[in-house]
Amino acid sequence: MRISHLAFIAATAAVPVLDGCLCIPIGEGEGEGEGEGEGEGEGEGEGDNCELSGAIDTDRTLTAACSPYLVDNADVSIINGATVTIEPGVELRFDSNHWFEVNDGTLVADGTADDPIVFTSSDAAAAAGSWLGIVLRSDTTSGTSLKHVTIRGAGQDAYGQDGSLEIEVQQAGRVTLEDLTIERAGTAGLALTMTTPFTFASFARVSITDAPVGLRVDATALGAITEPVTYNGVDANELIGDTVETDSTLVFQAMPWRVTNSLNVGSTAGCTLTIEPGTVLRFDTGEWLEVAGGGNPATLVAVGTASAPIVFESVQAAGGQAGDWLGVVLRDDVRTGTEIAFATIQHAGQDAFGVHGCLHVVSTSVGRVSVHHTTFNECAQAGVAVDGNGFEFGPFTDNAFSACPAGVDVPPTVVAQIVAGQSYTGVNENILKGDVLDRAATWVGQPVPWRVVGSFEVNGSANPVLTLQSGVTLRFSTGEWFEIGGGGEPGGLIAQGTSGSPVIFESVEATPAAGSWLGIVFRPETLTGSLLNYSTVRHAGEDAFGVRAGVTLNDTGSAVSITNTTFESNANADIFVGCISTIGGNTGNTTPTGVIVDGPC
Repeated sequence: MRISHLAFIAATAAVPVLDGCLCIPIGEGEGEGEGEGEGEGEGEGEGDNCELSGAIDTDRTLTAACSPYLVDNADVSIINGATVTIEPGVELRFDSNHWFEVNDGTLVADGTADDPIVFTSSDAAAAAGSWLGIVLRSDTTSGTSLKHVTIRGAGQDAYGQDGSLEIEVQQAGRVTLEDLTIERAGTAGLALTMTTPFTFASFARVSITDAPVGLRVDATALGAITEPVTYNGVDANELIGDTVETDSTLVFQAMPWRVTNSLNVGSTAGCTLTIEPGTVLRFDTGEWLEVAGGGNPATLVAVGTASAPIVFESVQAAGGQAGDWLGVVLRDDVRTGTEIAFATIQHAGQDAFGVHGCLHVVSTSVGRVSVHHTTFNECAQAGVAVDGNGFEFGPFTDNAFSACPAGVDVPPTVVAQIVAGQSYTGVNENILKGDVLDRAATWVGQPVPWRVVGSFEVNGSANPVLTLQSGVTLRFSTGEWFEIGGGGEPGGLIAQGTSGSPVIFESVEATPAAGSWLGIVFRPETLTGSLLNYSTVRHAGEDAFGVRAGVTLNDTGSAVSITNTTFESNANADIFVGCISTIGGNTGNTTPTGVIVDGPC
């Protein structure tokens, strides 16, 4: 129906102008009309509404009386410190490529359970991504609040929009989100993209429905999500890899987190990242979780439960393969209290940046890191690797290794913490980095042997004694030995097996021959009481570095006893006794290659 200019004025005279918003009827309402060329008709109108666009630079209220508001030609932005208050029951409808933006000011959108505030599309279907969404920029001011708000059909993937509601605010405590519902998001439902630590004034009862990504959170703001979000029709959350610099808790979400870019934890003042039980983190190729890197102290507390383990895995999830990502790396400034328990680390161990295992510890500290009841599955290298002789776990118990080339890859000071109770499936060996053991230690038998990479020594100013219990198997490469004492430093060895489970010293070769490795060498500094009892020494006696047998006693006096020990396929001799040496005990041994006594001197 065409109406005259005067009729338009009359029609609008009763419509209020509210803070600059002219409310214009867009529907005719019920009624009949006659006029030349017009005919008769009747219909239902939508009621009064206001067009809303442009910058709002003074305080303003959007009223329920003027709802719905149409945003169809330009964005809406709050600037110049203005406060925009939206009354309960208001609906705002946005065309494609438009958003509601808070640049410098406050948004108070506090609906009620009965009268929520709705931000939606001008398209009645409100399809996912049909408009941009709401953005709270870095200068959003305190008091900004969204309560009992629904955001529907937003998250259009344009202009860098990361979510239906994107928050860039840098300062803590400026924003409240309570009873927020996000529906049909084109990108993430809620995106926190600030790059400094951030917390909400209040965060409660947020739900996200039908979105490819529920939460998209920069790691610096990880602690802002203080309670579980409700999800329906959501595939995953996304954690943007960055540095966690303040004490933060990754609260359990019923959605896995895809980790894009590496996640680092640490600061000059030190900080703690706590990961709640049941949390699942999925890492992209080439990424890691690094704790205490760059000289920045940090603590990691990743303690799940038997029924809700914490999972670190590939972004491919069930389809992941060994080496899909780097792993969890603990650096030298890792702090006391770091604990990984009731967790699974899998598909990691990518061979890059010096990483050697699903869990790689680069530290010489003692007792700062505990690992227990944790599964290491499908690792490209070792399940657990340690660089730094001197490091000790506290404790390392009840762990499982599955489908890994090696269970652990560690220096001598760590082996004592690899106690009984570890399990191995589809794992052929552990790796012992050849180095010096300078402290007393007891090693228990494992279901897999130890491959020794490099020669291994026991000596030090603290008079260290290494005790090897039944079932321990050490396998050596060509040109390597096991040396007790030496370099003026004392050391001792007690290899105490049983008749059914001896301590075994042998070659790493699949088809070894006599002389495939050097052997066991006791130096003049060997401590009294050293012994081999119910042990096996085979394929040793390589003729180099003065070694002449499987076991060489180099001026040890009567410090070493050898009893009930079997020698097999050794070169030159089974035992060489230096001229200032005697074999203590020397009963029950099997020496087919013989004993050479060099003396008297």
